[in-house]
Amino acid sequence: MFKIGDNLVLLSKEAARLASLKNATLLQMVRLGRAATPIDLMSYRPQDEQSSVFLLHENTRQTMLAVFNWTEQRRSHEFTLADLGLTAGGSYQAFDALNHESPMPLTAGVLQLQEQPPHSVRLIKIIETSVPSTRSARGFF
Repeated sequence: MFKIGDNLVLLSKEAARLASLKNATLLQMVRLGRAATPIDLMSYRPQDEQSSVFLLHENTRQTMLAVFNWTEQRRSHEFTLADLGLTAGGSYQAFDALNHESPMPLTAGVLQLQEQPPHSVRLIKIIETSVPSTRSARGFF
């Protein structure tokens, strides 16, 4: 993403950051114009060093989960549907929004992020498949 002081000419030489400008999921989040909520503000583990898990319920169909690793070590996290404020009986699919929408296993209502590299972010799109997709003036949900 952009940082204060970015030189946009030099940014074009950083393929991974430049690709984020074309990521439909990221662009939709920006268009939505709402802030994510930290869900571990008072409960993060000391090893995480600070709050690192943020949730954005975009609508009844789509939820975005951002997990940051601010540390110098690999970190792992596990989330239940209840942790994310999602209905246990729902029908969900999860996708890695920063890795070409690669499917992620949601086994028995549990999402596991294993060995996240230091100084990185995982952005997970969670879709409630029983809610039909709709097209709005702002795009697809």
